[in-house]
Amino acid sequence: KQQCYIKSIETNCKQSVPWQNVAVTMTHEKDITILGKTYSKRDCHVKALENNMKAASVWNDLGAQLPKNGTVVVNSTTYNAMKCFIQAVNANPKLAISWCNLGSKMPVIESVVVDGKIRTRQECLEMGLGLDPTVRAWGHLGKGLKEGGAVATVSGKKYTKQQCYERGLETASPNDSDIAPLWANLARTLDEHQGVATVGKVNYTHQQCKENARKVNPGLRQRGDQKGQPPPACSVQ
Repeated sequence: KQQCYIKSIETNCKQSVPWQNVAVTMTHEKDITILGKTYSKRDCHVKALENNMKAASVWNDLGAQLPKNGTVVVNSTTYNAMKCFIQAVNANPKLAISWCNLGSKMPVIESVVVDGKIRTRQECLEMGLGLDPTVRAWGHLGKGLKEGGAVATVSGKKYTKQQCYERGLETASPNDSDIAPLWANLARTLDEHQGVATVGKVNYTHQQCKENARKVNPGLRQRGDQKGQPPPACSVQ
C-alpha cells in the first residue's frame, strides 16, 4: 500500500492526499525516501499541507505529533500544536478530535479565536464532546471545572466535575493512560464517608475509586486533581 502512495507522489508530487497517506503508513522512528530525498512522518504531513492548507485531518495529525514546545514550519509560517489544531478546526469545524485536542492544549484562563468566534478552553472541549462524546477529553473537561457547583454543557446536558470523570471512565478503553488519574480525580469529588459515584451502572465509594486508581497505577499520587501521564493528542483514524 505504501509503495502505491509513493508511486503516486513520484508521478505527481503536488498532490496532498498521497503525502498524507504515506504519513499514515509510517512510524515516527523510520524515515522514507521519495524521489531521492529522505522524509520523516512529520515531513510528509508538511508536504501534504503545502499542497492543501485546508486538509483538516492533516493539521490535526501534525499537531498531535509535536512535542511540548515543539514547532513546525509550513509554507514559511511557524506553528505549535495549538495553532495546528486551530487550523484543523477552521478547516473543518465538525472534526471533534481537533476541538478536543485544542481544548486539552489550552490553559484554563486562555481563549482563542477559532471558527470565527472567541472560545475558552471549556467551550472547545464542549464543542468536541458534543460532536463525538467518545473522544478522550472528559477528564480534561472535568479538571477545568471549579469546585462548588460549576458545570459544563455538552449537547444541551449539564455535567458536574464528578459526572465528567464518570463519563470519561465510561468511554475509556482498558489501556488508556488516563484511567488512573480519572479514578483518582473522581475519588476527590466524593465525600470520604457517604459519597458515591456511578460508572457503567456500578456504584463506587470514595475508597473504591482510590483503590481502582492504585490498581491501574500503584505509583500515582492521589492528592489534588491528578494529571498523571495525560493522554497524547489523538490522530484522526
